[in-house]
Amino acid sequence: MTGELRTAYLVVEDMDAAVAFYTTLLGAEPSLRDGGRWAEFRTGGCRLALSSVEEAATPDTRVALVFDIATLEPAIALLEEAGAVLLSTRDMGSHGRTAALRDPAGHTFQLYARN
Repeated sequence: MTGELRTAYLVVEDMDAAVAFYTTLLGAEPSLRDGGRWAEFRTGGCRLALSSVEEAATPDTRVALVFDIATLEPAIALLEEAGAVLLSTRDMGSHGRTAALRDPAGHTFQLYARN
């Protein structure tokens, strides 16, 4: 399994305020905006995203890393053997599939596989 860091995201309560702040900080408008649910800024090799509470991996997630992988199931199995706990999976249709996991230290992260 090879995972590449794709996105680091912050969960925010007020999407408009957060987008305005990070637009100022980064000097660029979001490259993707899905209403009040999600906004994404290109920052080089990794994206910085803002997520609504509803779109977060779990209700208690505040910050998460998302790793690109080829296929979910083998990666999930490998990471569970290494001590990760699978929290959920989600099929996002044409956007791909994700799996939310918790690492042995308790940090939430996600795997992302384009279909």
